[in-house]
Amino acid sequence: MNIEDFVKSKLDLEKVYQPYLSNPKFGKVDNYKIEEILKEENIRYLDTLWTTALVFCKNSKCVGGIHKDGDSRYKSSWAINWIWGETGILDYWEDNQVMLGNTAPDDYGNVRITGKSFLPAEKTYIMTPGVYLVNTERFHRASTFGSGTRYALSVRTNTVSFNTWNEVVDRYSKIIISK
Repeated sequence: MNIEDFVKSKLDLEKVYQPYLSNPKFGKVDNYKIEEILKEENIRYLDTLWTTALVFCKNSKCVGGIHKDGDSRYKSSWAINWIWGETGILDYWEDNQVMLGNTAPDDYGNVRITGKSFLPAEKTYIMTPGVYLVNTERFHRASTFGSGTRYALSVRTNTVSFNTWNEVVDRYSKIIISK
């Protein structure tokens, strides 16, 4: 499914960030009520009641911090992310490759566990514009590859949980780019 088919207005999302984009190191995440972002018919997409939407915006020189999403209001340890604009990079580390930093809620009450690593990422995914399944319980870092701006819409739920990552992949495999 294309992002344009899923959200009310991709262009409106981009306009929110236009005043900030002159800063080459700009990066921001905003939390939205699902009804503000998704078309009504997509709030229960793939038999899942989506409860939260996060929008990430990063310029080319903005590299995110290593973190994993901890206990929060999300039942799920995964998200479906739509990427548009520039290509993104998502790096993953194993827990034993990361020195723990802080565990604290962000501005929206979502717990983030930060970390640092002097080791290269165990896995690196190049995320061209499209839709991806993201494991948020592993240490990860997002950045932008190229000279423009990368946008990501991340939809999450607190109504569905799975026992394993493979169960998540099996459930949503028809929309993700690769396993």
